[in-house]
Amino acid sequence: YAAGLGAQLNPLAEGMNLLGKTFMPSGPHGPRLQASEFGPLGSLQIPVCYFLGEGNKTAAFFMNETRPLVWDFSSAPWTVSLAGPLNPDRSLAFFVITGDDLPAVRRAFMDLVGRPPVPPRAVFMPWIVDTSGAPGREAVVLLKNWKTRFPLIPFIGGLLRQNPRELPFDEAARADGQLMAPESPYVPVYTPESLPPPEAGREDGGAQGGAGASPDSGEALPTAGPAPVETGFYQDLRRRGFLVKESWDEGRPAVVDYEGRPSALVDYSDPGAATYWHSLDRAASYERGARIFFFTGGEPETASPLSWYKGVSDPDSHSHYAWANRYSLKWMEGFVLATRQRPQFSGGARARHFLMVRTGMAGMGRHGAGVYTQDPAVGSARVDGQARSQSALSGIDYYTTDVTQYLPSWKPDGPFRGLYEAWGARNILLNLPLLLPDVFIDEPWAKQLVEFKSTLEPYLYSLAHDSSRTGDPLVAPLLYGFQSDVGARSRATEFMLGPWMLVGGGTGGGGLSMDMETVAVYVPEGRWYDYFAGETLAAEKSGEQRRPGKFSGYLIPPVLLREGAIVPTRRPGHSESDELQVKVFPGPDRSSFTMYEDDGQTDAWASRGEVMTTEFELQALPPKDSSGSPEIRFTVKAREGRSADAAPSRRFVVEFLGIGNPGTATLDGLVYDRTASLEELELMDAGWTSRGTGTLVFKTPPLALSLDHTVVVN
Repeated sequence: YAAGLGAQLNPLAEGMNLLGKTFMPSGPHGPRLQASEFGPLGSLQIPVCYFLGEGNKTAAFFMNETRPLVWDFSSAPWTVSLAGPLNPDRSLAFFVITGDDLPAVRRAFMDLVGRPPVPPRAVFMPWIVDTSGAPGREAVVLLKNWKTRFPLIPFIGGLLRQNPRELPFDEAARADGQLMAPESPYVPVYTPESLPPPEAGREDGGAQGGAGASPDSGEALPTAGPAPVETGFYQDLRRRGFLVKESWDEGRPAVVDYEGRPSALVDYSDPGAATYWHSLDRAASYERGARIFFFTGGEPETASPLSWYKGVSDPDSHSHYAWANRYSLKWMEGFVLATRQRPQFSGGARARHFLMVRTGMAGMGRHGAGVYTQDPAVGSARVDGQARSQSALSGIDYYTTDVTQYLPSWKPDGPFRGLYEAWGARNILLNLPLLLPDVFIDEPWAKQLVEFKSTLEPYLYSLAHDSSRTGDPLVAPLLYGFQSDVGARSRATEFMLGPWMLVGGGTGGGGLSMDMETVAVYVPEGRWYDYFAGETLAAEKSGEQRRPGKFSGYLIPPVLLREGAIVPTRRPGHSESDELQVKVFPGPDRSSFTMYEDDGQTDAWASRGEVMTTEFELQALPPKDSSGSPEIRFTVKAREGRSADAAPSRRFVVEFLGIGNPGTATLDGLVYDRTASLEELELMDAGWTSRGTGTLVFKTPPLALSLDHTVVVN
């Protein structure tokens, strides 16, 4: 069994196993946008492949190479080769990685290429995509409007599709929100007012669908009329030699048609160009609070194969073939280099950032980047799952899909409505960040999904800290946690969020659909709890089970908690600092979970140790005699770490799942009263209630976080 190598989004792909196949770069120079009936599709080539044998036998092969590669597993021996020539003075370098199992090997790979920093906490909350192109301060008005439509969610961000220099990021922050800044590496050659309408120069009106839609550059300008006026940015960068050249060092800049305008490409292979372009273009929005950036157009396949890059690591290699595959990686490196010139906060702390990019290479995660891609088949769980699974194994911890380009077909009562609701249900927990087009925000299904996603933010944010510390993925294919389960290896529609939560998205090509009341979910052997149905599942052996695919009448992904689960959540309408809800599903063995808390905005958690951790411990003890019931102990350990503004106490609402109907419950040895209903418990300062369906809810008074506290039920 072989898996990894990034992802090529192919609607006709079958299965995750790469054995017997040939994995080609999507373009002659590396990643490129691929035209399809679904629109332009992106791709990744990350040169690490995992090989799985019987049980937990695992090895990985990592090619330390950024040029495009061909991996051929169609015949013996398997081969890896460059897609083009190798310079005589160069050789290919590679690593063979072994370990006890797949997680151990993946962690070793991440140690080589770099683990991701913890992104801004806002990444784990919902983001709305503005499809209208609202300018300037209208963006903040939109942001406030979106927040009023989701009153139970403490944060809503917005992706605005216009010039980031015109966006008031500081005003958005004061409105308790954030805006995502779009950025392109292309610099317009001419001012828009000096050019005639696109129809005058091109029959097709210019490039459609983003970068790479129209590779020719010779017909981008009209042949008659007054000479167009060059922009100051273009003149400045050309004079300094900071643009990709046409064919040699002293040549003129390579000009391509990008989104209907003649444009040149910033030469990010030169760190001097990266820092200077930041000072001209990005610094204005960054210094006003922009922290999350949407990088688009980073597949420079429109440039000529003769294009010349300055380069820094290979003095004798400046070709498009050498640089196109790592261009986005150098763009990310340039961002980090430019924005870390000076601290943004007192005491030396720097602002965190997050980059959404369409393509990249091994190690992109260490620059604070995640992959953004168009969803090639809105209703296909299989296609999306394959790309997401292979990317996760290849080191991509943050991956999100977008359906905005398909919205011309959207009508609230039209035939595509079910597809979009299914897309939302399938990706609500898996997309980090979650981008929801604004046309959906008044749909009841969207509100239910977004509010559910926001409740899990404490759990997801803690997984991000763990990922940065250990190298484990946030979203992992099922085989990552159940490698020895042969059936789990072939599944691309089930994912694990951390070690405790299984998310199912349907099977086959259709996945979730409007008329589907139940969904086939592959459940590994063991004891599980259905998050929404409130049922305990005992899987004596691994296999598919039909689980409800709707909640309150709307599609929702089946979510199963594994025995031993501890999941901290935010209660809707409650401040997390004042009250935390923890869902626990006891098992026979001791289990634990560490929750991380920090300021969510700066790197003080790493540079100054300003991070707090709370360890939760869960254990079920056997009954003291044959007539008794098991004793279940849930302990909140004393909080460790430091933070300048941390509250000294917090109330906990502990929800014990699948435990029968206990008769007593204590906190720190004190017996608390039982109430008849949840409604009565809400009115009390502390107490507990049992729903009679295997669920017990214990509400504590505010507890001092400097001490251990234990809830015992039996």
